[in-house]
Amino acid sequence: EGRPDREIAPWDEVLARTGTVVAERRRRQVEAWQEDVGGWPELFPEGGTARLAYLESGSGKGREGEKIIDRLARVRDRERRYGMTLVGPHRDDLGVEAEGQDLLRQGSSGQVRAALSALLLAQARQVRRQAGGQRPLLVLDDVDTDLDAARCAALLEAARKEGQVLAATSKPDLLNATGALVLVMEQGLARVSEGREAR
Repeated sequence: EGRPDREIAPWDEVLARTGTVVAERRRRQVEAWQEDVGGWPELFPEGGTARLAYLESGSGKGREGEKIIDRLARVRDRERRYGMTLVGPHRDDLGVEAEGQDLLRQGSSGQVRAALSALLLAQARQVRRQAGGQRPLLVLDDVDTDLDAARCAALLEAARKEGQVLAATSKPDLLNATGALVLVMEQGLARVSEGREAR
């Protein structure tokens, strides 16, 4: 709203202080995911060579490691023009690179979906370790989107090993092959698919 710096500075200090804590926690999580992202080659073949990166907003070339408070000051005029905060953990991103390619921006839709699925599994594995082996609940919506049948089966099998799974698809045959309890939604009601037993 065009407020003077003296009115904005206290908010920048709060964002910088709390944002630094959030960004550091996220950075550690990305490093932890790096350990596991290659664990499912049938799903994400590029995982063995993939490099994950926590990308700070507003860093720019040669500015990695710059403090949030300094980045906020540097983009203040642009923020006034756009009417929004352009720097901070709410604007940070995740990078996934394999064989010199930014998979999330340049990969095929199948590669992107496989990479994100492997990241979900890596996150589930970390949660399970932190919870003393207790398996997290994984909710997979449109589980077959952008994945071929082999990668979809690999995702479902890996998810079953990493946690408890609730998967949704418009193609029930994909789930029937897993031996899982299959619920069919019709007219807002759920029913157990014929011939299926809970395991």
